[in-house]
Amino acid sequence: NAPHHYALPASLVESIEKIIHKLNLLTSSQYHIYNNLLCSALLLILQFIFSKNIDIFENTPLWMNKLSSITLKPEFLNYTVADLCRELNYSNAQLTRVFRLQLNMTPHEYIIEWKFRYARSLLKTTDMNILDIAMKIGYSNLSQFNTLFKKKFSVTPGQYRKQNKNPR
Repeated sequence: NAPHHYALPASLVESIEKIIHKLNLLTSSQYHIYNNLLCSALLLILQFIFSKNIDIFENTPLWMNKLSSITLKPEFLNYTVADLCRELNYSNAQLTRVFRLQLNMTPHEYIIEWKFRYARSLLKTTDMNILDIAMKIGYSNLSQFNTLFKKKFSVTPGQYRKQNKNPR
């Protein structure tokens, strides 16, 4: 009933059959080997599945899964498009194409979106100085940060904080 299915290559099926045959030949005194052989068969199957370009559990391209893990790193706030290209092993043109196709935005827009998402979170949940927040997401100029924030959210960071501050 799974939404995906893969035809296993004949060589993989043969390897698994050999492992199962070995399992059938074990005597009761050799059952301690049983788990190791079963794990070997399972690992062969999993290795095949994960070598595909699609994550079967999410139906998501592997580059997007890697991108998700990259965004969790603290240093992601200082990433450039070139950094993403290097991490995801794409040229700038390729990366822009797959971002537009999958996310309907450019890699640069994606990075900016994450930076401002983090800034909004800090504005809501901390008493950090707005300049410190701006610097944390890569803006050394408070005026530029305020201008971009207001353009994006129609309010200044200070107004956003007042409107969205979580009560304690």
